[in-house]
Amino acid sequence: MNFEPINIKVSDLKSYVDIALAIDSPFFITEANLIRKEYGITNPLRQKDWREWIDINIIQKKGEKAVAGLFSKITEIRARMILTPNYQVVFEKAVFGCDIEDGDYETTLLINFQKLPEYLDYKLPISEMYAILLTPQTRKMDLEKLYDKYLLIMSQFREGEKTKILFDKSKDYQGQIKRDRKWYWEKVDGKNELQIAEDCEERGSMNPKDYEGTVRKAIAAYTKLLQPSL
Repeated sequence: MNFEPINIKVSDLKSYVDIALAIDSPFFITEANLIRKEYGITNPLRQKDWREWIDINIIQKKGEKAVAGLFSKITEIRARMILTPNYQVVFEKAVFGCDIEDGDYETTLLINFQKLPEYLDYKLPISEMYAILLTPQTRKMDLEKLYDKYLLIMSQFREGEKTKILFDKSKDYQGQIKRDRKWYWEKVDGKNELQIAEDCEERGSMNPKDYEGTVRKAIAAYTKLLQPSL
């Protein structure tokens, strides 16, 4: 799997989990590699300006239509993974190998319809995203009633065979996510479980051979979370 781990520099652990399980997915990595090959993305940009890279390497050489095709392909990956448009920036930056930072992914927003978030310009065949419009007359009880109504709608949407993926298979898996993701990528890069155990600080004074099983189980659990639900 010729792909580098994307740096996830977000402060909220739940958001970290959501992002990691999306961009570490073998399906995403396979498709992202195809896009990189087609558009000549040979090295991860990390903290570089990816929009400037697009201007120099795609717009000036191939034109605006090529850019539209690029983002259409990224959107198609997200759609096939049945993930909502708030993942769009995450997928775009991951394709370019850019660091994911706070603000690139949000689960909840107060939407001003005169200035929609950029990702809402993208279409998704299956999408249930609602906004609550506030006025100066809004009361707390009004919000609570609308939220209860939303939960009723979601309880029905949650049961769909193709839509249940939207509802956090990661909800019970947050405590060791950064550790397990690090070990997973070390295994991808060629280390075996014993080598990982020998190098990790988490084992303390424990013998590496005794700690090898912990590493193996953690990698297996993270790998299972990345299995496609397409």
